[in-house]
Amino acid sequence: MLKVTPYELIMGMKPSVNIDLIPDNMPAAQERIQTLHQTCADLQTRLDHLQKVKDNKSPPQLTIGQRVWLEGRNLHIRGLVKLLPK
Repeated sequence: MLKVTPYELIMGMKPSVNIDLIPDNMPAAQERIQTLHQTCADLQTRLDHLQKVKDNKSPPQLTIGQRVWLEGRNLHIRGLVKLLPK
């Protein structure tokens, strides 16, 4: 499975954010940069956790004779329009 963002798929590169280029003499800007770095780190941790949960999830175990719900909207069936899925 390919693990890339939609932006990387479309543009072919990872977006870079150069927020370290702000001068050091602005305390509010430095506080904002720290907040952005912390938020980015927290989001990356959360994304890694969600990816691990998704990877460890097993498909449901089905037995012969068990009834399941079948979605018909992705089935390409030819026939009467009246009988086709909506």
